[in-house]
Amino acid sequence: MVTNRLQSDTPGRLPQAEGIALQSRLGITVGRKAGPSVKRNRFKRRVREWFRHHRDRLREPVDIIVIARRPGIDLGLVELGEHLSRLLGLDAPQVAGKAQDF
Repeated sequence: MVTNRLQSDTPGRLPQAEGIALQSRLGITVGRKAGPSVKRNRFKRRVREWFRHHRDRLREPVDIIVIARRPGIDLGLVELGEHLSRLLGLDAPQVAGKAQDF
């Protein structure tokens, strides 16, 4: 199968095309060295859930690629969300003096 791919001049930024609504995309890779399959799959579910809740807060469409390493696999849902939000420059909403990510 052959597909046409659009090229962008700016890394991390999706190319513009006429008539195509661009959205942010997420790619996740977790190698076997990162841990058992249960932990690897839990990590991927948590990242996907964070992305689902925060996709609309991204300023412009971007490709996000998450490459998991062993220390990141054991992060809790909130802690993982805080790391991802900080890396992408998103402000966590404040609720009653606490940062709430979801």
